[in-house]
Amino acid sequence: MSRNVLVNILNAAASILLAAITVPLALHFVGLNGFGVWTLAQTALFYVATAETGIGPALQRFISVARGTGELKQAARLIWSASALYTALGAAVGAATVLLAPAIVRLFDVDRALRADAVEMFRVTGVVMLLALLAGGLANVLQGLERFVAATVATTIAAVVFLIAAPILLAADYGLKGLALAALAQQAAGVVVRVWMIRDVLASTRPGWITRGEARELVSFSARLQVNVASTLINSQTDKLVVGLVASNATLGAVGIASQAAEAVRFFLGAALGPINARLAVVHGTGDGGGLAALYHRLENIWIRVNIGITALATALMPALIIAWVGEDTGDAAQFATILTFGYCVSVLSGPALAYLRAIGRINPEALLGLGLIAANVVLTVVLGIAFGAIGVVTATSIAYTVITIVFFWRVHPILPPRPADSPPAIQPRVIAAALGTAALAGAWGTAMALLLPRLVALVPIGLGAAVALAAFVVLTTDGLEELGIRLPGRRRA
Repeated sequence: MSRNVLVNILNAAASILLAAITVPLALHFVGLNGFGVWTLAQTALFYVATAETGIGPALQRFISVARGTGELKQAARLIWSASALYTALGAAVGAATVLLAPAIVRLFDVDRALRADAVEMFRVTGVVMLLALLAGGLANVLQGLERFVAATVATTIAAVVFLIAAPILLAADYGLKGLALAALAQQAAGVVVRVWMIRDVLASTRPGWITRGEARELVSFSARLQVNVASTLINSQTDKLVVGLVASNATLGAVGIASQAAEAVRFFLGAALGPINARLAVVHGTGDGGGLAALYHRLENIWIRVNIGITALATALMPALIIAWVGEDTGDAAQFATILTFGYCVSVLSGPALAYLRAIGRINPEALLGLGLIAANVVLTVVLGIAFGAIGVVTATSIAYTVITIVFFWRVHPILPPRPADSPPAIQPRVIAAALGTAALAGAWGTAMALLLPRLVALVPIGLGAAVALAAFVVLTTDGLEELGIRLPGRRRA
């Protein structure tokens, strides 16, 4: 599982690198106003991809359980059934986007010079939505089968396709439509590669469907997850839509940059959860309840400690990263990103608990978590958004994530397996002190590099400084590499 975590983090890094390269590229060719319009298309794609996460994790969980029980043919039927559903949903959403493209452009009052290009961009985006749903579903299949190396290869190939297509199309003066066409090529490549990687499972039995009872169980599981999906949309992506309605395209562009940076950190952290979700579900499928509880507590203890350090580090480094990445002429992007990063990182602390509850099939607490996030963010957005504008909107999101995550841990504690008496608490004074100390040093180093070195070049020493700070934090707060499941060559486990 440690290998799968590392590989999945590399998978996330490929996606983050793609975004890091895309933003300066788009800003260069279409400007900040154009990037604000592209942000709307990305938000629409994120809505579709996030909607899939109500089905995808459920699909992953059931495939992992089937793998634990040795039912490969059952996994194949799940894949066929889910793919048919994805195709139907994607076709409906994509067709609506194609037809409504002019209305969407009018709704957001896109600059007159960009309107025709924006309409074409949204029409292509409609087709991208269908392929994005299929690609996302197949990615969850690979994770459910614990094929994380294959998943990383697929993501990397798709990212390379985009990085080749986007500069060519933008240089040929395709504008916003060129970005959408590059995304179309990326998603198409992702679908083809992932289908190839699960061909052995698909060939294990003839194409068929799951039973009505299995379908009801899968739909019920997915529906409850969908509540948390809705909260993700409202608490993150809807911020962009609200800002787009009440502020200029330039301000929306700044929020888009900030959101991409903060979401990259959350995505990076969440990448480690894929193998954890799959492994806990597989162990549950074997019927080993004691082993499941022991594995959960070990993972949770390590997870919370390490992520406290990463939360402090990412928050301290974010202003320097924004300046080194896109420069200082991006409005309040650095401030927005810092606020969002803290809230997103805190929310990821609940990852192992959610993974355990999904594995055993008890996901009502996750649905309640989503409802709580929606309620808290709506109230805070009204109050802080009216009082402080765009910065109030992003602050409301961060506060909502932080407060509701704390409430979640308090409410879900009786459901989780009892902590062993000899297990030390994850949050200790030395952990907090190490997190603050390493983050302060890394923040100072990052600021110096961002001010002294050219843009983009500064990202290299900032990244190296972050890696050193994180390594120092891990050394100070863990009992060696073996606690993290890492064995050096030539060493045997006792």
